[in-house]
Amino acid sequence: MKLSISNEFEDLNFALSIFDPNLEIVSCEEGIILEINEKFEGLDSVFKKLTEIYNFNKSLKDFKRIRKTQEIEPIIHSFFTLISFYYQYKKLLIISNLKQINFLKGVSDLFNLDYLFFYLLNIQVGLIKEVEEVEGSDNLFLEKVDFGNTLQIVSGVRQLISKEDFVGHKFLFITNIKPSKVMGIPSNGMILCGKEDDKIVPIKVKDDIPIGTRLLLEKGNNINENLINVIDLKKSFFKNLFDKLEVKNGFIEFEGLKGVLKGELYESELKNGIIS
Repeated sequence: MKLSISNEFEDLNFALSIFDPNLEIVSCEEGIILEINEKFEGLDSVFKKLTEIYNFNKSLKDFKRIRKTQEIEPIIHSFFTLISFYYQYKKLLIISNLKQINFLKGVSDLFNLDYLFFYLLNIQVGLIKEVEEVEGSDNLFLEKVDFGNTLQIVSGVRQLISKEDFVGHKFLFITNIKPSKVMGIPSNGMILCGKEDDKIVPIKVKDDIPIGTRLLLEKGNNINENLINVIDLKKSFFKNLFDKLEVKNGFIEFEGLKGVLKGELYESELKNGIIS
């Protein structure tokens, strides 16, 4: 059984890929087509057949209503719960509003979707263009970092790395955190450091990885990866997400899934440790 589906039905794609991981889903230019022994085209025809196959507990009319109203469904093992989750999760990506977080966490626990919250973190490859020592501090560097656009970032890594090993090299940063001030200096991101025993190092990236590349997971979220909004790491939910990042056997992991840069697993110089 194969389902060809366009971006118009991203919600259907998202829900079905979780509801039936064995269903073959491919992209198409427009519309929706289901192929079994025969071909079904258009939402009405396809949904009717899917209802027969999966014994959906609600109708096409309900599906269209939920799409329109984005209402909250009960937290049960249901396709329609996943449709509701899709809209609330997408809203979380876009506006970082935690209003429906209990619903989202409940559904993610039911369907093992905790890894999806990783995509609230915009972790990117940045090239260090300039570095200055912050006057009055033994620990701080002030950096100009190129992500395709240049951001000013203050990092407490002066005792961890020399200017010579810093400038002209690429590292991982989280770039969608709420801007802050460090010793009165505006900072618009945070470098990622790994800690293994007593060793702490900024997480370096190979030179051939393009600037601005986003760290993804080996398992995606079937939603446009460019849906990013500012998050506040002072809020416990977002801080707890960040704290789930770790290095295991040389790989960055989140909820047991490895980090990927440009389609390849990212390998760290650290073997095991935490990320901060």
